[in-house]
Amino acid sequence: MTLVALLAAIPLMIDSDLLMAASSARTVITGRSNIYLGLAATDYFAPSVKENIFLHTWYIAALIQVLIAAPLLCRPLSRLRTAWQYLILALIAIASLLIYLQHWLPREWQETIPSLIRDGGRLGSVYYMTAGRLWEIIAGAFIVLLPSSPKKGLRTLLLSLGLLLLIIPCFWPGNFTGFALTAVIGTILIIRYGEDTHLTSLFENKAIMWLGAVSFSLYLIHWPTMALARYALMHDFTLLDCIWVTLLSLLLTWALYKGVEKRHPHLLLIALLWALTMALAITIQRTDGLKNYVHIEINTMREYTSTDYKDWEFAPECNWVGPYPKELNPIKGHYGDSVLNPNSPDFGRPPVLQIGDKTKQPNFILLGDSYANAIFPGFDIIGKQEGWSGLYLNLYATPFWGRLNQENSGSESQFTRPKAETLIEWLKANPHLHHIIIHQRWHKRFLPAETWSGEPIPPEQVEETGRAALMAFCNQVKSIGKSVIFVMPTPESAVPSYAKIIPLVKRHQLWYHTNIAPNLPNVRSTQADYDLLNTHIRNIMIRLEKEGYCNLIDPVPYMIKNGIFDPIEGDNLIVYDHGHMTIYGATQLISQLRHQINIILTPGEVSQK
Repeated sequence: MTLVALLAAIPLMIDSDLLMAASSARTVITGRSNIYLGLAATDYFAPSVKENIFLHTWYIAALIQVLIAAPLLCRPLSRLRTAWQYLILALIAIASLLIYLQHWLPREWQETIPSLIRDGGRLGSVYYMTAGRLWEIIAGAFIVLLPSSPKKGLRTLLLSLGLLLLIIPCFWPGNFTGFALTAVIGTILIIRYGEDTHLTSLFENKAIMWLGAVSFSLYLIHWPTMALARYALMHDFTLLDCIWVTLLSLLLTWALYKGVEKRHPHLLLIALLWALTMALAITIQRTDGLKNYVHIEINTMREYTSTDYKDWEFAPECNWVGPYPKELNPIKGHYGDSVLNPNSPDFGRPPVLQIGDKTKQPNFILLGDSYANAIFPGFDIIGKQEGWSGLYLNLYATPFWGRLNQENSGSESQFTRPKAETLIEWLKANPHLHHIIIHQRWHKRFLPAETWSGEPIPPEQVEETGRAALMAFCNQVKSIGKSVIFVMPTPESAVPSYAKIIPLVKRHQLWYHTNIAPNLPNVRSTQADYDLLNTHIRNIMIRLEKEGYCNLIDPVPYMIKNGIFDPIEGDNLIVYDHGHMTIYGATQLISQLRHQINIILTPGEVSQK
């Protein structure tokens, strides 16, 4: 399956996606794809994984690891009395279940869990953890302890309950952690009470018996078939797509079942297939996804990243007063993150970057999330032309005083009370920084959140508490004699939040052989799309400005034209994904906004002009 799926991906995929498929393939055939997916923090139910051809193999990896570990456990257990065997198995199962359901535990308990088994820890998401899945397998040992029911009607009722516990979660909207528990309970009931019931004949017809026989081959085949079909189609399945993909999956399942599973291949053949798969995966990896061998013209198109700008500089040490607080930790993947690399000469230095003219004393600082990081090159490039002097702080800072966003779970990506108070003190120690400019993905910051003390904010209060938190932050900044400038929400492209535009352009050209615009679907967004996400946030900001808490810079008039935001301008991209600006886009925007910014940063000079 891995070899055939990888071979099928070569003509269908662009280089970057083929490279990721090869990386996944190596982890599949070495029995550790669950660890790979967990470390990548892959959400099994996210839209972004629909084209991951080996996503389903996490289960096989966990099973392989259990089958390796099982003899090590069962051998010593077999020497104990039966009661002790069940007691030890029960304790292991309970511990495993607690690992899997750790989000149900009190927060203080969660924080004591070792990183090795913590959700999002060193082994990644708990969904893929073998340690968090042991209870599902151990549960089978306890089936024989359940009382048998000689009454056919009661057995039928228990079987029906088991079937419902399996079927209902399949049609339940959204994912719920507890569904794994209901599935295991349902399976136990089916196994224990599934024979000699009023429903027995229903499950003994040839179609269901055949599906049962080929179920493992079907499991192996169905997902890569669907994933590759979605990748080639570049859209969600229509009814017609569902029909032909289902038929193709059944045909391939029959071929795998008859040609491989029923034949019991010789160990030497299995070893040869394993070696061929590994060799193919390594070849793809070492050639950057066969970049110079297939789809050459398409694969050589320029990619965009969050740190393309190469002319950035660290600010001189004299630009701030006193030592830089270590609590204001830098973010990996943003400009200046070399301070996190022990092998870099910049390791350990303050993650403060220069904006504009470094011969002048800086009078403003740019803060925010990854959107601020993306717009920083525009401030620097136009700042050099205009004579601005400022700083960019590589810090995840969301200006909500007393309110903690839940979008990013890592402590380095949260604006906690200690971090917020430390930032204010550091700004206070730098009196020459008169203006605090903040840009971020605003609509993500107004999602359900909690207070700094960990209390959930009711959904109906999220907007009002967000406004109060912004107001409180502005008051904190004003109390130390500085002003706040918010860059209002910028429009986003219509690509999914997990996608980038250039890979979509490559895929579109691969299949349709057309230019970037206007033939690339689902890239442009409309004023209505923007308003749906941002109207309430803009109203809050406008109200704060009228009340004297902040100044606003509005990018919308320059980015949405005739009711449309087009992220592609000629041969240039304005944003390279859903909303992070390219260097070109950031420079164009700040150039358009330079007069507004000049009025705020150098009001005296502008009025004289």
